[in-house]
This record gives sequence, C-alpha cells and structure tokens, in this order.
Amino acid sequence: MIGAVVPFVAVLAFANLWVYRPLQRDIEVIAQDIQTRFEDVSRLQLLLARSAMPPNDFLIHGGEDERIRFELIAGQIESLFGVLVRNTDFDHPTEGQRLSEMVRRWAEARQMGTVLLAWPVETRLTDGAVAMERFDREVDQLTEDAESLLAHVRLELDEARDGALRRRHDLNRFVALATAMAGILTLLLVTLLVRGSRLPSLAARAREAGVPALPQAPTPVPMEPPPAPERQAPAESAPAAPELAVDPLTRLWSRGSLQRQLAIETERAMVLETPSSLAIVEIDGFDQLAEQYGEHLLNALVLSVADRVRHVSRSTDFPARTSTGEFAVLMPATDVSQAAEIAERLRLQIADTPVAIGRRNASVTVSIGVAGDALGRAGQVGASTLLGRADQAVNRARRAGGNRVARSGV
Repeated sequence: MIGAVVPFVAVLAFANLWVYRPLQRDIEVIAQDIQTRFEDVSRLQLLLARSAMPPNDFLIHGGEDERIRFELIAGQIESLFGVLVRNTDFDHPTEGQRLSEMVRRWAEARQMGTVLLAWPVETRLTDGAVAMERFDREVDQLTEDAESLLAHVRLELDEARDGALRRRHDLNRFVALATAMAGILTLLLVTLLVRGSRLPSLAARAREAGVPALPQAPTPVPMEPPPAPERQAPAESAPAAPELAVDPLTRLWSRGSLQRQLAIETERAMVLETPSSLAIVEIDGFDQLAEQYGEHLLNALVLSVADRVRHVSRSTDFPARTSTGEFAVLMPATDVSQAAEIAERLRLQIADTPVAIGRRNASVTVSIGVAGDALGRAGQVGASTLLGRADQAVNRARRAGGNRVARSGV
C-alpha cells in the first residue's frame, strides 16, 4: 500500500516544489517590478511638477526656505531617476532612451534652479524674471515627458498582467494534469496489490482443508473495491482566484483597475491643479434586451459597445468595463465641457451602428453621465465625489428616456 501511494506523493511534490511554486514566484516578481516602476514614474511626475518655484516667493523673498525646499525635491527626483534607470527593461530600449534624455534635461534644469536661488537681490525682479521663465518652461517640458513615459509603462503593465494571467492558467492546468495522472497510477497499483494479496490467501486455506489446489477457482472471488485516494480540501488544492486587471471579454480595464487609477489621477489633478473628468456609459434597457435575445447572445452587443468606447477614447484616457452592461472612461486633463463633447460623439456612434445579435440586427442606445472639474475649479474633486456625481448624472439620463448625455459639473 505504501509503495502505491509513493508515486502519487512524488508527482505532487515535484509539480509543486520544483515547477509550480518557482514559476509562480517569477510571475509575481515580474508583475510587482512593473507595478513598482509605474508607481515610481507617477511619483516622479508629481515631484517634477512640485519642483517649479512659486514666482512671488522667489522674486520677492528668495529666502533660505525656498532653497531648502528645492534641494529636498531635487534630491528625491534624482533618487527616483536612479531607481528607474537601474530597473529599465532591456527589451524596451525606447523607455531607456526616454529616461536618459530626461536625466540629461533634469541636470540642466537643476543647474538653472541652483543659479536662480543664488541670484542677487538687486537684479532678481529684472533679469531673474527672465531666467525664472526659462526654468519654468524646462520643468513643464519634463513634466510632459514624465506623463508620456507613464503612458508607456502603463501599456507595459497591461501586457505583463495579461501574460501573467495566461501563465498562471497554464500552471494551474499543469498541476491538475499531474494530479490526475498520479491518481490514475495510484489506483492501478492499489488494484494490482489487492488482487495479488487475495489469491495466495485462498490457496493457503485450500491446503489446510486437504483440498488439492486447482489451477483456477471454481467460482469467481468477489473483489473489494480499492480505496480511493484521499481528497484534499478545496481551499488547499486550488489557489485563490487572482484579481483581474482587465475584463476577460472586452479586454478593457476592469472595475478594480479603474478605481485604483481614479485615486491616482484625482491626487495628481489636485497637485498639478489640472482638470479631470469621468464618464459612465450604461446600455439602455439591458435587462429587456437579455429577455428578448437571451443572455448567451448578448456578448456580441457588449463587444460592439466596447469597440465604440475604445475607438472614441483617446490614448491618454482610461476605458474600463465596470459591470455587465456598464462602462466608464476616465479622462485626465479634461474639463467637464470637453468630456461632454467626447461622450456625445460616443453616444452618436453607438446609436448609428446596429448590432447583429444572432440572425437579427438590434438598435442599441446608451445613457451617459459625465462629471468632472469645471473651468476655474481644476483639481478640486476627490475620487469618491467624482464617481458619485457621474452615477447621479447617468441616472438622470436614464430617467429622462435614455439615449442622451447628462453632465454634472463642479
């Protein structure tokens, strides 16, 4: 019996200790590295924006406090540059070139800032104002470069998460196959051992009774069923399902990814004093469409709306699928008026494009709620407030009959 169980234990130990766990750790390390780079670039962009000197403080006062503030921020920026350069993936040379160019330009900006802080008091309001303008332009350009680099790392993070999910599914299938093969092998060995132990005992009892042993038993001997292999508890045999970064059907971002990005974007908007907007897109009468066509045919409808959302979204936007018939688009550096114009283009494209569901064409419309910063109030809205106002706006659009855009400004 022990010899039959050994192959089962050996296969499971090999699959978990030498294959599954090392590869699982490698996948987690890759995803964590890219997530760390994404967060480092976000912090770099915020620090670059904060390195700009307030004109009044510098030109009128220019005291030691401003010098200490600039030196502290500059030290943090250079530390982040060093971390990003060391962690740059050699498979993405474009990212390395961007970082090298940003490091060179920051060195020039740092020198300009040091000279500005040492400017004489008597010429600070004249020649110093011109030098201050040059320094601000350089810092603004570096902030834009950091935004472009952040978008590049975001795409890389998306690809890495997708690859990690695929590899994790492959590993789970491998462990399941190895477990099944080990169970079959153990069952065969146990059956052979039980059959072999039964036949000698029958021959011995025949000799003790004085009956000559026959080559075959006159009647078939009933066999006891072999013991089944022990089952592991479900919590121990299957790892917990990981949170998905993207929606499996539409390949848009998931609701969890949108909430994380919304928190980052609203914090950045408050620091940089730039507007940000959010649009929630809801398919009109989705429950009635499900009853009419059947839920198994609604994937075509959802994919069609997702394609229109992806097509209208800009490269800097963050489109996501938040529920079965609902989508959202986060629009950085966009006030509520601009976001409403983009939402109206999306509404018209969806309304003008019939969707093939089975053998019939269906006309689909959406209700869109837009919330964001109004002109002159940039960076004043938190993540929960922005999401709540967008929900209220889409509810108003739905109650008004659907197929319309409702906006909620600040």
